[in-house]
Amino acid sequence: MPNLFTEEAANAIHRTLQHETPWHLAYSGEAGTAHALDAFELETLSEQEESAIYQDVYSRASDEYQFIYKFYPIINAILRQQLDEQAMLYQIATFLNSSEFLNYARALTKDKSLVKMNPSATCYQKGHFLNIHDDFGDKREANPSGQRKYAVVFNFCPHWSPNWGGGTNFFNGPNENASETWYPGFNTMTLFRVPVLHSVSPVAPFVNANRYSITGWLRSDPAIARPDLD
Repeated sequence: MPNLFTEEAANAIHRTLQHETPWHLAYSGEAGTAHALDAFELETLSEQEESAIYQDVYSRASDEYQFIYKFYPIINAILRQQLDEQAMLYQIATFLNSSEFLNYARALTKDKSLVKMNPSATCYQKGHFLNIHDDFGDKREANPSGQRKYAVVFNFCPHWSPNWGGGTNFFNGPNENASETWYPGFNTMTLFRVPVLHSVSPVAPFVNANRYSITGWLRSDPAIARPDLD
């Protein structure tokens, strides 16, 4: 779905992701266990230490659920008072939990149980990938709150080429060879019900562009009352 945001807003979001976001590194250990380095920890890594993390992930990726990419935990940053209310990422989180957007999502999905969304920012660079998973069986979220109903991805990737990889692939089963692939665009929204098997294919080593997005799950939560929603 194209052009959810105005052109001005989409360009401002892209600038924020490109120039103002203190990226963390998410990566997997054995059996897909989640690890993360914040921006300071990532900055202090030597080239050898960072390369060792990548090679460790790659060594398991052909046989296990593995991943490596950059992210920024918007909701956690807000809760820890690390984002000013005027910051673009704060405003995005506010909008995605507003009655305006949630009523739109409810109408689009015909699901009246949706009461919130927990967005984060992601950045895939050369060598980054996310192996097949269904958004229910992985352990990347330590403290789930409410049930994940739909995954949502807002892409901010001008001029992205399918030759660069980084496509989102959907599978009917764990051993399927055929998939449907969606490539990122600019100011586009992708929404799909979970659980569903999907992956993000590796970004090719010759790519100098970054695959930017705002991602998250639309959720139900019986503990939350939203009388402002239709």
